[in-house]
Amino acid sequence: AEVTIINKSSSKETKQNKKQETTEKITSTELITKPLIAVARDEAFCFYYEDNLLLLKEYGADIAYFSPLHDKELPEGSSGLLLGGGYPELYAKELSENISMRNSIKTAFKNGLPTVAECGGFMYLHTYIHNICEENAGVQDHVFNMAGALDGECYFKGKLVRFGYIELEEKHSNFLLPGEKIRAHEFHYYDSNNNGQDCIAVKPATGRKYDCVISKDNYWIGFPHLYYPSNPHFAEN
Repeated sequence: AEVTIINKSSSKETKQNKKQETTEKITSTELITKPLIAVARDEAFCFYYEDNLLLLKEYGADIAYFSPLHDKELPEGSSGLLLGGGYPELYAKELSENISMRNSIKTAFKNGLPTVAECGGFMYLHTYIHNICEENAGVQDHVFNMAGALDGECYFKGKLVRFGYIELEEKHSNFLLPGEKIRAHEFHYYDSNNNGQDCIAVKPATGRKYDCVISKDNYWIGFPHLYYPSNPHFAEN
């Protein structure tokens, strides 16, 4: 009887050990495959819906904040890039002078790093930003180099270009399922000569439609600020 008890105990311990080993392997695999999203956050890039970041974490992503102003390169091991809204035009000189970061982002983007860029982040991906600044008695156009990941230039228009809530639908499904929409808003005084035509924006209040956003297999870039909880599939993708 004693031998039988010892064998059962041994068998039980073996099963527990195997279960522990399996758990450790699963945990290890999850850590290896967990995506790391580099999120730009500093004086120039400061507008984010916190609900968006929380939803990315709920879907298993880790967030690594970095500064296009002060850091020299993207966080090591980044598997995605999020460039939010803000005021790159106010820090255009400093952003332009950080050549190392500009090259890091351009190279990563060109090499296929999944990227979402909204408004100020979208502007930063352009080749140039034109700032019209009052100096002395005249008006002078200041041109600053940006990341250069996107062929195009941004210009100050001196008035609101777009303002208000919209719903976006992709013409060809990349980040959204066919026929699905995501809510967003726009608020910007700058415009681009490369706004994109991959989405249809609809103003719910008036029904007015227009094309915007550049949406491909691994990047979504444009002026609209997205609200991920309005369509969680976007964050999941």
